[in-house]
Amino acid sequence: MAADILEILRKRRKELDLSFALLAERSGVAIATLKRMFNDGEGASLQNVCVVAQAMGVSINGQPTDASADFLEKAAMEKARKLVSMVQATSALESQAVAQGAIAAMIKQTVHELMAGPTRRIWA
Repeated sequence: MAADILEILRKRRKELDLSFALLAERSGVAIATLKRMFNDGEGASLQNVCVVAQAMGVSINGQPTDASADFLEKAAMEKARKLVSMVQATSALESQAVAQGAIAAMIKQTVHELMAGPTRRIWA
Protein backbone atom coordinates (compact mmCIF):
# COMPACT_ATOMS: atom_id res chain seq x y z
CA MET A 1 0.00 0.00 0.00
CA ALA A 2 2.74 2.50 0.97
CA ALA A 3 4.65 1.74 -2.22
CA ASP A 4 1.47 2.32 -4.24
CA ILE A 5 0.90 5.72 -2.64
CA LEU A 6 4.53 6.69 -3.23
CA GLU A 7 4.21 5.70 -6.89
CA ILE A 8 1.04 7.81 -7.19
CA LEU A 9 2.88 10.74 -5.60
CA ARG A 10 5.83 10.29 -7.99
CA LYS A 11 3.48 10.40 -10.98
CA ARG A 12 1.59 13.38 -9.59
CA ARG A 13 4.82 15.31 -8.97
CA LYS A 14 5.82 14.69 -12.58
CA GLU A 15 2.36 15.72 -13.87
CA LEU A 16 2.52 18.94 -11.87
CA ASP A 17 6.17 19.55 -12.79
CA LEU A 18 7.05 20.31 -9.17
CA SER A 19 10.71 20.51 -8.22
CA PHE A 20 11.85 19.15 -4.86
CA ALA A 21 12.56 22.71 -3.72
CA LEU A 22 9.03 23.90 -4.50
CA LEU A 23 7.47 20.77 -3.02
CA ALA A 24 9.54 21.28 0.13
CA GLU A 25 8.28 24.86 0.37
CA ARG A 26 4.65 23.81 -0.15
CA SER A 27 4.76 20.80 2.20
CA GLY A 28 7.25 21.82 4.87
CA VAL A 29 9.21 18.58 4.36
CA ALA A 30 12.98 18.93 3.91
CA ILE A 31 14.35 18.55 0.38
CA ALA A 32 16.67 15.72 1.45
CA THR A 33 13.74 13.84 2.99
CA LEU A 34 11.67 14.35 -0.16
CA LYS A 35 14.48 13.03 -2.35
CA ARG A 36 14.84 9.92 -0.19
CA MET A 37 11.09 9.47 -0.07
CA PHE A 38 10.64 9.73 -3.83
CA ASN A 39 13.77 7.77 -4.78
CA ASP A 40 13.80 4.76 -2.48
CA GLY A 41 10.95 5.21 -0.02
CA GLU A 42 13.22 6.18 2.89
CA GLY A 43 11.80 9.00 5.00
CA ALA A 44 8.28 8.06 3.95
CA SER A 45 6.69 8.42 7.38
CA LEU A 46 2.92 8.66 7.46
CA GLN A 47 3.17 12.32 8.43
CA ASN A 48 5.48 13.12 5.49
CA VAL A 49 3.32 11.18 3.04
CA CYS A 50 0.20 13.00 4.26
CA VAL A 51 1.61 16.53 4.02
CA VAL A 52 3.25 15.85 0.65
CA ALA A 53 0.02 14.33 -0.68
CA GLN A 54 -1.95 17.35 0.54
CA ALA A 55 0.58 19.74 -1.02
CA MET A 56 0.03 18.02 -4.38
CA GLY A 57 -3.77 17.67 -4.09
CA VAL A 58 -3.82 13.90 -3.51
CA SER A 59 -6.00 12.30 -0.85
CA ILE A 60 -4.32 9.90 1.54
CA ASN A 61 -6.07 6.98 -0.14
CA GLY A 62 -3.85 7.78 -3.10
CA GLN A 63 -6.49 9.26 -5.36
CA PRO A 64 -6.05 12.82 -6.63
CA THR A 65 -8.60 15.18 -5.12
CA ASP A 66 -8.76 17.05 -8.45
CA ALA A 67 -7.60 16.41 -11.98
CA SER A 68 -4.09 17.75 -12.52
CA ALA A 69 -5.38 20.55 -14.74
CA ASP A 70 -7.95 21.62 -12.13
CA PHE A 71 -5.35 21.52 -9.36
CA LEU A 72 -2.96 23.60 -11.48
CA GLU A 73 -5.72 26.11 -12.20
CA LYS A 74 -6.48 26.45 -8.48
CA ALA A 75 -2.77 26.99 -7.79
CA ALA A 76 -2.63 29.56 -10.61
CA MET A 77 -5.65 31.33 -9.12
CA GLU A 78 -4.01 31.41 -5.71
CA LYS A 79 -0.81 32.85 -7.17
CA ALA A 80 -2.72 35.33 -9.35
CA ARG A 81 -4.60 36.65 -6.31
CA LYS A 82 -1.31 37.14 -4.46
CA LEU A 83 0.29 38.93 -7.41
CA VAL A 84 -2.70 41.18 -8.01
CA SER A 85 -2.96 42.01 -4.30
CA MET A 86 0.66 43.18 -4.41
CA VAL A 87 -0.17 45.43 -7.37
CA GLN A 88 -3.28 46.68 -5.61
CA ALA A 89 -1.33 47.46 -2.43
CA THR A 90 1.29 49.37 -4.41
CA SER A 91 -1.41 51.29 -6.27
CA ALA A 92 -3.17 52.15 -3.03
CA LEU A 93 0.08 53.53 -1.61
CA GLU A 94 0.33 55.76 -4.64
CA SER A 95 -3.31 56.88 -4.17
CA GLN A 96 -4.32 55.11 -7.36
CA ALA A 97 -6.74 52.49 -6.02
CA VAL A 98 -7.92 49.88 -8.50
CA ALA A 99 -11.67 49.19 -8.91
CA GLN A 100 -13.00 45.73 -7.98
CA GLY A 101 -13.98 44.98 -11.59
CA ALA A 102 -10.46 45.78 -12.74
CA ILE A 103 -9.03 43.56 -10.00
CA ALA A 104 -11.19 40.62 -11.12
CA ALA A 105 -10.09 41.16 -14.72
CA MET A 106 -6.44 41.32 -13.66
CA ILE A 107 -6.78 38.06 -11.73
CA LYS A 108 -8.48 36.35 -14.66
CA GLN A 109 -5.78 37.56 -17.08
CA THR A 110 -2.99 36.50 -14.71
CA VAL A 111 -4.50 33.01 -14.31
CA HIS A 112 -4.73 32.73 -18.10
CA GLU A 113 -1.09 33.77 -18.52
CA LEU A 114 0.11 31.39 -15.80
CA MET A 115 -1.83 28.47 -17.30
CA ALA A 116 -0.56 29.25 -20.82
CA GLY A 117 3.10 29.13 -19.78
CA PRO A 118 5.25 26.40 -18.29
CA THR A 119 3.87 24.95 -15.04
CA ARG A 120 6.99 26.03 -13.19
CA ARG A 121 5.72 29.61 -13.42
CA ILE A 122 2.76 28.62 -11.25
CA TRP A 123 5.03 27.21 -8.56
CA ALA A 124 7.78 29.83 -8.68
